[in-house]
Amino acid sequence: MAMPAELLLLLLPLVPVLLVLLKGKKEVERVKARFPPGPPGLPVIGNFHQLGKNPHHTLWELSKQYGPLMRLQLGRVPAVVVSSAQMAEEVLKTHDLKTCSRPSPTSWKRLTYDFKDVGFSPYSSTWRELRKIFVLNLVSTRKVEEFRYVREEEVERMINSISSQTSFLKPINLSKLLQALANDITCRLAFGKRFHGGGQGPQQENGSHRILKETQVLLVEFFVADYFPWAGWVDVLVGRRARLEKNFAELDAFYEEVIEEHAHPTRPLDDKHDFVDILLHLQKEDVHLTKDHIKGLLLNALLGGT
Repeated sequence: MAMPAELLLLLLPLVPVLLVLLKGKKEVERVKARFPPGPPGLPVIGNFHQLGKNPHHTLWELSKQYGPLMRLQLGRVPAVVVSSAQMAEEVLKTHDLKTCSRPSPTSWKRLTYDFKDVGFSPYSSTWRELRKIFVLNLVSTRKVEEFRYVREEEVERMINSISSQTSFLKPINLSKLLQALANDITCRLAFGKRFHGGGQGPQQENGSHRILKETQVLLVEFFVADYFPWAGWVDVLVGRRARLEKNFAELDAFYEEVIEEHAHPTRPLDDKHDFVDILLHLQKEDVHLTKDHIKGLLLNALLGGT
């Protein structure tokens, strides 16, 4: 009779483990029940293997089988794919408050100073306040009309640049010129000076322009930790995390230079305040607007104009 009692004592410690596993299984099933149908995935990677080289083609084919609202499992991240205009309106208009937030990728979190911006931060009261500041002081109808002279000056500058190059009888890259025009207009509105010279020379690939191009790449870069949190060491091993930290440091130094220039007591002022001037003024009145918020909003302005 001693043998069964000993076995019981050995099995007793396993009871809590079994209960936790059963509870976890029920929780997973309950969560899955709230999602729309979708293709079965593999352990660990989920549906990553099904995306292929052209994910938009794959998703369209899968939607024919599983419908316009489909669930995918991307590593540890559940995703819902919307594949019809009617369903998109339902999600983005009828249920917009439930779906208007955003994920938290590694690069977004770092480059926006822990989501202290408008373009990438999750929906919240802070986001609404920052959006109000951004719209009223940079892209509102009043501001667009107020800075009309900036657009006229930059368009004239571009036309003169084109005229000066026609004598060389060489093709003119209008795409680069128009991108430079958008950059320079946005940057003059944001912090009072051009992003670069506006020409087609090598200066476009140097300095701030090079930094921002790297930022744009990193914002859409695949970070393993975003889908497999336990494998974040891979990003470190391949150098992706170091690239992110380097770009963050370069951007931060650029922001600091711009803010210090605007905050300098001997800086000449006129009646045309740029976005940084306004943000620094608001910071003095609102303790909730920190320097990191200003940097995050500057990132949004720079990305919006490039």
